[in-house]
Amino acid sequence: MAQESKTVDVMFTHDVHSFLDRIAQAKTLINRQKALNPETLLLDAGDFSQGTLYQTVYASKAAELRILGLAGFDATTMGNHEFDCMDTGVAGMLDAARLSGERLPEFLLCNVDWSKDDDYTKTVKRAYDAYGAKDYTVFEKNGVRIAVFGLFGENSLFCAPTCKLTFFNQYEQAAKVVAQIKQKEKPDMIVCISHSGTDKKIKKSEDEQLAKKVPDIDLIISGHTHTILEKPIQHGNTYIVSCGEFAQNIGSLSMKQNKNGRWEMARYEIIPTEGVEPDSVIAAKLESFKKDIDEEYLSKFGFETNEVLGKAYTNYSHPEMGHIISDMYRKAVAEYEITNPNAEKTGFGKHIDLAVVPTGVAREDLVKGNVTTKDVFNSFSLGIGPDEIAGYPLVSVYLSGREFKNACEIDLSMGSTLGFSLLNLYFSGITYEYNPHRLVLDKVTKVYLIKDDGTKEEVQDDKLYRVVSDIYTGRMLGSVNDLSYGLLSLIPKNADGTIVENLEDNIIRTSIFPGTTEFKAWAAIATGVKMTGDIGDYSGILEAAYKEVPSRNIFKILKKPSKFAKIVYCLIFGLIVVIAGIVLLCIKRKKRNKKA
Repeated sequence: MAQESKTVDVMFTHDVHSFLDRIAQAKTLINRQKALNPETLLLDAGDFSQGTLYQTVYASKAAELRILGLAGFDATTMGNHEFDCMDTGVAGMLDAARLSGERLPEFLLCNVDWSKDDDYTKTVKRAYDAYGAKDYTVFEKNGVRIAVFGLFGENSLFCAPTCKLTFFNQYEQAAKVVAQIKQKEKPDMIVCISHSGTDKKIKKSEDEQLAKKVPDIDLIISGHTHTILEKPIQHGNTYIVSCGEFAQNIGSLSMKQNKNGRWEMARYEIIPTEGVEPDSVIAAKLESFKKDIDEEYLSKFGFETNEVLGKAYTNYSHPEMGHIISDMYRKAVAEYEITNPNAEKTGFGKHIDLAVVPTGVAREDLVKGNVTTKDVFNSFSLGIGPDEIAGYPLVSVYLSGREFKNACEIDLSMGSTLGFSLLNLYFSGITYEYNPHRLVLDKVTKVYLIKDDGTKEEVQDDKLYRVVSDIYTGRMLGSVNDLSYGLLSLIPKNADGTIVENLEDNIIRTSIFPGTTEFKAWAAIATGVKMTGDIGDYSGILEAAYKEVPSRNIFKILKKPSKFAKIVYCLIFGLIVVIAGIVLLCIKRKKRNKKA
């Protein structure tokens, strides 16, 4: 009699970003699956925090990790946004979860170099060990031994400017851990919960590279890029799956073991959580966290969760949200900024020429109707400030007109043309023109300030202009110099032209909040919306902000070249000279041969 093949059922999430109300809905779907197979494996691939008001009790109550535990998740891993609250936030979260005494998911991460002897590493390591976190663990489901390990990707580290941990190469470490698992554990299946992600360009698709380089992995739960994979990606015998962001869906799959001992995908579903009745147990737990949020956090700002701040004219798309946020920065800071010890350096009281928001920090879109505190917070819900209160603060720095052009080039060439989507930027206060026929990193031709009366004024390359953004963006843009190999640079400066040594010295202050003087980014948006009342029509904002002025005129193509363009043109000129020299040399030789 033929032996029946082994089967494993898995449900998974990633990039939940504190959308715990949707986890309550996902739990109802989990309950249905568990009724069919109580041994279903539940996995999360990181970035479970930073996205809604629940993150404000991340370090004190560990709401996200505890809700994952209550929902029955077996394991999770670290995402880049888990580091937004610094080492003390990570440690506080792990400690708060552990001390709750509640059921918690295993915490798995295999590629941290814990040998570093710095305070940041030691703080996280102490909490990591106390929690019982490890490289991998083995679950037994219906007689199947399933080894699961966690992995943190290269781009995740790039997107974690506050993380000071050192990581081993993800592929080399994954290969070592898989070899160790095979030798020690003799598993039937190996699963990686990876916060690395996929990409349309396979060379940038880290989890696809992982599947190719470590082929003994059977299943990769791929987080970080917020991707929805309607069908699994398959490389050899390895399957890669993703279900999207913010717990809008939960993934569900079944795999069967074949005669060779490897696993084949038998069922794969992306199940929406919208409209699903929330699980009553998790809903009740969330109510207790909401009380903590009001008492511990929102009281510091004088806001209430469901307070109506204004009205949205329509549903706003992601690019429109970026421009709305940057507009609100300028409006709120101009009205409520107060002096500070570094006022002369930060430009206190001076006109704000530019506010900038990258696409990665604009989170939840606003929809038509009333706009509440909760809605605004969800639109920009990242990080923590030096005051150790949730929310990144705004900073004020200066950039030159040439750097304004670089910023626009980052948006156009690196963000749109080269595919670094996290570097798409949304501006308030400027507009630019570009020629699509010029070289990449040299397409922007003119940048204009938009004055209060609506008129435009071209920026001057050597003049300094005041810029407002959040501290996370300030740190991220500082990495552009490395990413572009020095071809584009943005160096934050003080009003006197000196280089900013520490962005925390340039934090914008205000006196309108009872619990902090840091002008938090989300609170500035909320204040701006409250001042405005109604958010108007932002349709067509992209067309107004970025104007294409195509020309194949050689003089316009070569005019005022960027550093990159100069290098390319010099190389081309040098190549022409070399070719011309070779041709002349050949001609001379022919003439000599004829004379001979």
